[in-house]
Amino acid sequence: MNTVYDLSSDDLKKQINDDYAVILNSERANLPRALVIAEKLNALRARVKRGEWKTKFPEHGLNISYETASVYLRIWEHWPEIQQLAAEKSVDPTLLTIDGARELWARRKGDPAAATTDEEETDDDDGKPTVEAMEKKQAANAEEEAAELEDEDVNLAAQRRERVDETFEDLVRTYPQDELLDLTQRLAKHLGMTLVLEDTWDALKDVMKPTTPPPPSTSSEPGTGLRRI
Repeated sequence: MNTVYDLSSDDLKKQINDDYAVILNSERANLPRALVIAEKLNALRARVKRGEWKTKFPEHGLNISYETASVYLRIWEHWPEIQQLAAEKSVDPTLLTIDGARELWARRKGDPAAATTDEEETDDDDGKPTVEAMEKKQAANAEEEAAELEDEDVNLAAQRRERVDETFEDLVRTYPQDELLDLTQRLAKHLGMTLVLEDTWDALKDVMKPTTPPPPSTSSEPGTGLRRI
């Protein structure tokens, strides 16, 4: 059984143009016809060296634009997933238009901006993400993860402060002053710290204050013209 991949390049080009003319002359975009075109476009694309599909596209003499061809190819490549998405939304896939299928795939994650970003991240050659698009997406994901981690850290810090405040208030209400002091000393020892009373600490600070040395003498030595320092 012959397939579109067995057709010559000239036959593929002619059929693509003929099928596209049907779409242009139709009041409603013909999605099944677009899928047929896409498969033929893919067969034609397979004969072009990787990296040259976009640059070589005008040489094929097709009436369809490169942008429209990319849309058809994207729908064709993801058609099973688009059918599943339509079923999840209780939409009959046979009633989808080209724009409807395109929008359904572009907004698959509920992102209103996905319709443009999905196209921008499509490789000019084979519909796969470019290195630049992948790096851009990875950077965006990293920023999103960093923001989520930052929010999580803030929430954890707030929860920690709340727990500490509640524990402190419970201790103050529950235990007398001498037991609080004993508990504080034990905690300090456990943490490798030494407690110093405020009065003692103030006295130590006064003792440890650096003294100001006397300024050096600049008087002249008699008869020498030299200064003694």
